[in-house]
Amino acid sequence: MTSDLGNGVPIATLLGGDGAVVGGHLYLWESGDLGILWIGRDREISFIDRSLEVDVLIRARATDSAELVGFLETLPSKAS
Repeated sequence: MTSDLGNGVPIATLLGGDGAVVGGHLYLWESGDLGILWIGRDREISFIDRSLEVDVLIRARATDSAELVGFLETLPSKAS
């Protein structure tokens, strides 16, 4: 990731186990990068609480977040 990402906003929650345990929050930065604020890094992430917009994923893939986008695309969404 770059050092100056601008402001970030939470856009999704990463869920572990049966989808009831919060493992982290996904942030979208002004730069287009994505980042995770981990609640418990030792928790296995199994779901994301909502589908991400395609344009968010495309923009993030063009930044330093390509590897993270690949991971996020493997997660099924689960309504919170």
